[in-house]
Amino acid sequence: MSIYLGDSGQVAIRRIGVGAGVLSSALDPEDVNVQNKRFSFDFPFSSLITGDRLRISTTDGSNLQLVSGHNFPDGAWYININHVGGVRLYTEYGDAINGTTSRALTLIAPSSTQQIVANTLSNTDQCVAQIKSYDFTTSREQVDLTSLGEEHRRSYEAGLISGQGNLRCLWDYKQQLCDPMQPDTQLEEPQYFAELILRMKLGAQFGAQLYINRSITEHSLWWECECIVTSVAFNFSPAALLETQINFVTTGPIAMKSGYVERFLLQEDDSFIDLESSQEGVIALEEPD
Repeated sequence: MSIYLGDSGQVAIRRIGVGAGVLSSALDPEDVNVQNKRFSFDFPFSSLITGDRLRISTTDGSNLQLVSGHNFPDGAWYININHVGGVRLYTEYGDAINGTTSRALTLIAPSSTQQIVANTLSNTDQCVAQIKSYDFTTSREQVDLTSLGEEHRRSYEAGLISGQGNLRCLWDYKQQLCDPMQPDTQLEEPQYFAELILRMKLGAQFGAQLYINRSITEHSLWWECECIVTSVAFNFSPAALLETQINFVTTGPIAMKSGYVERFLLQEDDSFIDLESSQEGVIALEEPD
């Protein structure tokens, strides 16, 4: 008989974009600040969130004139976006979260205006930082409709909602360099959900892995599903840590899986080894049966 304690759970999420969520813009030479390694778009920057993996493509198939040494019609990079919409590009997720200038890709200004489109891509699964607990139901009959908006009620009536849950976290919005509390830069901060629910153009969807028991060396057990954030609440109390609660509904099938946690072959600096044949591919390690 197996017994799992409450401290064995863990939540990992995957940023996903909506297929129809494509942003169009004109990239002008004056939009690129080569010295600061930043550029800007014409569309509202609230559509994008720091840490998103963004594919940028030209509409006419010509080479994208943006990243130095990149001679292809499109490219996919992690982004860091500041409060006025300035965007930096990075090859690694952790570098994008930190947003340092030294690790940002060197940019070039296009010779003339280019028409471009951008959409978010699926990422690898990132563990959620500062999480305290979560609860989750796979029963449609237990979904509480009183807290859902009209759009989600219609989705429930159409059979598109398969479950419901919430996450409770200590709120944090960024990682500090050399933070002893969070040495792993491959983490999603709870603030991501507060930004995600405001992103109406590309949608508030995310992929979730809700672990019952997680182990690197032994079999793990988890639920896997796609979710939509429905609300984010903050709890302010004197002399208490700031907490946030993220409510979500699940869409589509809910799968219970067991096996080894996916691991990847890394370089000496702990970065992924990208496959040249794919904008998203990295080398995964084969696990025993």
